[in-house]
Amino acid sequence: MGGGLFPIRQETTFRFFKTPGNTIVAQIPIGSGPNFLDITPSHSKVFIANRDSGNISIVETTGYSVIGTVSVGLYPYSVAISPNGSWLYASCWMGGLYGIHTADHGVYFNIDGGYGYSDLEVSPTGNPLYIADSGSNAVVVFDTAAQSVSGRIPAGQGTMGIAINPTGTRLYAINNGDSAVTVIDTASNSAIATVGVGKCPIDGVVHPSGSPVYVTNGDSGTISVIDAITNTVTSEIPVGVAPKGLDITWDGTLLYVAVAGDGVAVIDTATLQVLRNIPVGSGPVGVVLEK
Repeated sequence: MGGGLFPIRQETTFRFFKTPGNTIVAQIPIGSGPNFLDITPSHSKVFIANRDSGNISIVETTGYSVIGTVSVGLYPYSVAISPNGSWLYASCWMGGLYGIHTADHGVYFNIDGGYGYSDLEVSPTGNPLYIADSGSNAVVVFDTAAQSVSGRIPAGQGTMGIAINPTGTRLYAINNGDSAVTVIDTASNSAIATVGVGKCPIDGVVHPSGSPVYVTNGDSGTISVIDAITNTVTSEIPVGVAPKGLDITWDGTLLYVAVAGDGVAVIDTATLQVLRNIPVGSGPVGVVLEK
């Protein structure tokens, strides 16, 4: 892993840091209200959803500069890049789903999702794409080959986040409204368990080994650690005020968590201790690591 990237919401700024050392090497002005982000498999481009600007910022990582923007619907929430790096999927709170080619940055399709499309996860195979739909308390299943919705999986109240395991067999729907995670079997597209977590969960990530699952709890100021075998919470990690997005290193040893009140927390996954906080400015939202 060579670095991490995160948007700063209150400062409309994107920052790039290098590891080890966790030093900031670039600060780039982007759109208004930056939210979640993703990086291409080649690590050459980063795409950032700008909630208040209604667009996606495109940042190249060689010279640390914005090379373009893509206009989408109202309140872009998140983005996800296909495993082969050719497609960018962008969700909008009001405006549905957008399909953008990462080479020419053109919008090739828009699927009306009504109200509430939020987080996204692409299956490791590239198909399907899963969309958290807080408006219908469900996970939308989108066929990326047919470019159409193929199913809908009931989850909990206010489904805001999604995490998927490395093999694509388990999906974790993070329900902000009822402070729970719905565990979904992707073979049958059905819920197999519900796990209570902290208050107002927002985002999640699965350890590269498939277990545990880490979930940020915005109002509790903690990370819930879920055993993916037993589907139970085994630990709660205090991290500070309003944790939001998070990511894990390729080897699963460190978690990086955007904590709105405290910068970016670095957590040792073996000891579940916060090793350090990286000061990054006001209100960090999302984190993505090069892997």
